[in-house]
Amino acid sequence: MSRFRRRAGIALSSCSSVNSGISVIGFHLASGALNLYVAYNFEEQTWVRFRTYGFMGLSVVFVVANFIWIMRNAPPPEEGEDEAEEAPEVPRD
Repeated sequence: MSRFRRRAGIALSSCSSVNSGISVIGFHLASGALNLYVAYNFEEQTWVRFRTYGFMGLSVVFVVANFIWIMRNAPPPEEGEDEAEEAPEVPRD
């Protein structure tokens, strides 16, 4: 488990991690294809607005959907396990 996931308290199986990674790759490939479609089939002004507002909206929707998917596939915390691990103390000079 990576340090980030350990700190955040999220533990996914390797299969779930791979599926999440594949969905991110698929989203970016689909976004790129959609960008090319809009760029070559619409006016430049339409393409600029789509890039500015359309991708922002698509990204927010994808991030929220991916977050919900991860939370549904993460196992519940075990009893007695702290929700958040405390960071180790850093010695002061």
